[in-house]
Amino acid sequence: MIKMNEMETEDKGILRPNSSPSERWAGKLGDEYTIRNDTQDYTKRTSFWKNIEDKYNPKKVLEVGCNKGIQNILWFDKARGYGIDVNEEALMYNLYDIPLWRCYGSATDIPFKDNFFDLVFTCGVLIHIPPKEIEKAMKEIIRTSNKYVLAIEYCSEQEKERPFLGEMGITWERPYNYMYIKMGLEIVEAGFLTETDGFNDLSYYMFRKGK
Repeated sequence: MIKMNEMETEDKGILRPNSSPSERWAGKLGDEYTIRNDTQDYTKRTSFWKNIEDKYNPKKVLEVGCNKGIQNILWFDKARGYGIDVNEEALMYNLYDIPLWRCYGSATDIPFKDNFFDLVFTCGVLIHIPPKEIEKAMKEIIRTSNKYVLAIEYCSEQEKERPFLGEMGITWERPYNYMYIKMGLEIVEAGFLTETDGFNDLSYYMFRKGK
C-alpha cells in the first residue's frame, strides 16, 4: 500500500472518507473474506481479463473494492493498476512484488480526480452497497472514468436482497445495466461468466461514457 502523497489525487480528506459502503467490510466481515479468498484459484479468469485488455487497451485501470488486488496485477500487463478498498488488512498484502497503487477508499468517495482512469471496474462490489448509497457509488465510478466502466455483478430485473453467508443486510441484486444506462452510459459488450471462466455465475457489462 503506497502513501497518499505518491498518488495523483484530490486533496479532500481521502485517507478516511466519511462515507463507506459498509463498516462491516472494513472490519471482521472484510478480514474473513480476505482470508477465505486465499484458497481461491483465480487463474481461470486469465482469458476474460486478457480479452478485456486487448480489446479496450486501457492505460490506467482502477478496481473499486480491490481487496488484495489480485485481478489488477495478474492480468493487466500493459496498464497501470490502481485499487481502493475499505479493508486495511487486505491493503497490507504485497502480492508477487508487482507494483499496484492501492489506498484506502470507498466507492461512495473515490479519492481520484474526474476522468483519471481509462477503465474503472467492480467485481462483486456493487451488490454489497446499501440501497441508500448505490446511486452515489455508481456516479463516483462514472466520474473517475474517462471512457469505460465495467460491472461484473449479480444482476436481476429489480432490486432484491439476498443472504450472504446466511446474513441479510449485506447483498442486493439489481439491474445494474439499466441503472448505468439511465446515468448516460452505453453498453458496448455484455455476457455471463460461469465457474468455467473463474467466476460465480456473474453478469458483466462494459459501458462507454458519452462524449
